This record gives sequence, C-alpha cells and structure tokens, in this order.
Amino acid sequence: MKRLVLVLILFGLLVIEGIAIDLLPLRLLETEILIVPHWLFMFLIVVAIFFDKSYTFYAVVFSIVFGILIDIVYADILGVYMFVYAVSVYIAQILKRLFITNFLVSCIIAMITISLVEIQIYIVYSFVGTIDLPFMFFLTHRLLPTVVANLLFFLLVYFIFSKRLVRWSDEELQRVS
Repeated sequence: MKRLVLVLILFGLLVIEGIAIDLLPLRLLETEILIVPHWLFMFLIVVAIFFDKSYTFYAVVFSIVFGILIDIVYADILGVYMFVYAVSVYIAQILKRLFITNFLVSCIIAMITISLVEIQIYIVYSFVGTIDLPFMFFLTHRLLPTVVANLLFFLLVYFIFSKRLVRWSDEELQRVS
C-alpha cells in the first residue's frame, strides 16, 4: 500500500515538473540562467535514503519507470533519463551504505547525485549533438543554478518525508516478515 502512495507522489511530481518553470520569477527567465527542475529525482533520492533497505531497490525500479516516462513526455532522446536516473539513484544507495546517513550526509548525497544527473545528461546530449554548450557556460549557467534549486526542493522533501518514509519502510518490512 505504501508503495502505491510513493507511485502516486512520483506521478504527481512528474506532472508538476512540467509547470515548474512557470513558477519562477519572470526576471530569472529572461537571463541566460537555466534551472532544470528534477523534483521527481530529488524525491527518489529521499526514497533511496530512507525507504530502501540494503537489500531492496524500490528507488532504482521507480527511477527506471519514471525516467522512461520523463523521456517520453519531456525529453528529446528516449532512454536518457531512464538510464541517468537509475545509475544516479543506485550511486545514492551505495553512498548511503558507506556513510552514516544524517541530514548533512543526505544533503551531500543529493548534491552529488543531482550533479551527476546534469553532467551525464550534458555529456549524452553533447555527444549526440542535441546541444552545443561550452562546459564552463554549462557549469555556471545551468549546473550550479540547477543544483541549488533542486537542493532547496530536496530540503523541503527531506523535512516532510524522511521520518514518514522510515516508518513506511519499517511497516513494509513487518508486513513481509
């Protein structure tokens, strides 16, 4: 049942991401700064950190399913987000196992993984020729603003869902045993 709630939240975030740019101030949209909302991905990181156990991979499966949906709805190339989200969520799960997960470590994991997502997407789109952006311009005008904006969303999701996801995970574990 809790997994169904997670799916509904992820689906809602998928829909809301499409209008997220419209929520930004108009003056920010008139600059060369590009902020890409990865709210669904940020929620997947919180799921990977707080819901998944060391032997479960719900966040990875969700990232594959919702990554392909993002590819179908929003992206130019099919499979990029599916692959990038799955790899980055898996890296988040590895980092979670290596360190004691607290607030600071969770924020660092979120920053690392959102940076990985953006860099991987930049590499794929540059290789294919979809974008032609110098790396320093990408770094200053897209990567840094995107990381900061998505980290703010991560903080919101962290404070709303971290304890709830731990409780749901424990309930799932008790239900299975």
